[in-house]
Amino acid sequence: MRVLFVTYHYLNGNSGATYASRAYINSAAAIAESLVLLCPVKEGKEPEGIDPRVEIVAVSYDKSRIAKALDLIRGRLHRYYDVFDAVLGKDRFDIVIFDACYSSFGLMDKAHKAGCKVVVIHHNYQLEYVKDSYGFPRKQFMLFWTRRCERAAVHYSDLNLVLTDADRRLLMNAYDFPFPERFVLIGVFESSESAKSLAGRAPEENVFVITGTLSARQTEDSLLPWLKDYYPLLNSVLPGSRLIVAGGKPGPRVIQACESQGVELVANPPVMSEVIARAKYYICPTDKGGGLKLRIMDGLKNGLPVLTHEVSARGYDAFMGKAVFSYSDRESFVNGLSDMTSSAAGPQEIMDMYASEFSFASGVERMRIALDRLK
Repeated sequence: MRVLFVTYHYLNGNSGATYASRAYINSAAAIAESLVLLCPVKEGKEPEGIDPRVEIVAVSYDKSRIAKALDLIRGRLHRYYDVFDAVLGKDRFDIVIFDACYSSFGLMDKAHKAGCKVVVIHHNYQLEYVKDSYGFPRKQFMLFWTRRCERAAVHYSDLNLVLTDADRRLLMNAYDFPFPERFVLIGVFESSESAKSLAGRAPEENVFVITGTLSARQTEDSLLPWLKDYYPLLNSVLPGSRLIVAGGKPGPRVIQACESQGVELVANPPVMSEVIARAKYYICPTDKGGGLKLRIMDGLKNGLPVLTHEVSARGYDAFMGKAVFSYSDRESFVNGLSDMTSSAAGPQEIMDMYASEFSFASGVERMRIALDRLK
């Protein structure tokens, strides 16, 4: 099986999209005869953590801001239109995997004409993400083109891979797609066998931690109301509790909110695991966007029980009531907090559950089963 893998995401750093994309690339490489990867690149964003067996074709996008804006207006949503033809013509591929619907736009028909099966990986219900993550005027253009390219990806791919069953339902309903057999739940998993947890850590009593890319719109728009409405509630239920907020590039509003609430802010931590090691509980307050919130995996991987808004609980069904507890309002927050602190599984049990669900080996097997459906 020869695979051409086309990703929309930069492959450096540890953002949620990067983390997931890297895992999908490496799992496909583990079962393929050969894999050629088309990926975006610019200075400081060279691909990292990719299986050395993968042939990488890094593609830059060296245009002015005006030219990029014009591309968006006319629906040129990725950088691969020319290079895709050249790479596709150099070898005979069996499968083309498009990582995110955007990277497939305008290319699926070419792949089919070359005799390839087409797979699209949906990291979320993309239209939902755009609604929560972009501002005017870019949002209007993104909504228009996302509807078109996401619909095409759902209808014209041979197989749709999704991270959560909620995403599958949302995509099928949004785009009137009556063929559930063309969806496979792939979930998320580690990108290699070398991932390590913090077994043996010594957490501080009643210390909670929130992590994430603090500059992201959906993170900030969720965190600020949570600090105002829910953090005082946390302290009233568990007096003396402490909260750590850690992540990249916090803006002035996040900095000011943490200062006013007496919350410890760790900006741009060089090693996130060292921050998480101090906590006993993990909180994910993100109530926007879709897909699976990979930041929750940071807590589970290291044996922390998680309290999360129900929007971010998607994809963690196997952990609910044992290691993951959800809420939707103040009353359910108090109930979830009480359940988590009194009845959550112990650290080792949580880490064992995590390994069973999210190990690289389990991901390779899921990818193998999914791609076998195309034979």
